[in-house]
Amino acid sequence: MVESNVKPETIQLDQVKSGQAYILVHWNIKEQQREDEKTGIQATYWRYDECVIKDWVLPKHYDTREDVIVYLKENEDEILDWAKGSKVTV
Repeated sequence: MVESNVKPETIQLDQVKSGQAYILVHWNIKEQQREDEKTGIQATYWRYDECVIKDWVLPKHYDTREDVIVYLKENEDEILDWAKGSKVTV
């Protein structure tokens, strides 16, 4: 599991190149409160599973980053299922 002090989105678009999207997919997102070791201040952290997809092929040409984000949101369930299925648990 990944841990971060930044709340993750289910699908995060990193970049688009040559009709392929580099995306991060997150699930099992759990929020936790705990004391920050450096500051002693109570802080929020998130733990989650993550799959990095380096070459999600887009089905058609998208002119803008915003168009790709709309596509990813419209196909979130399919992408999430694919990411979960590709995750190897050791």
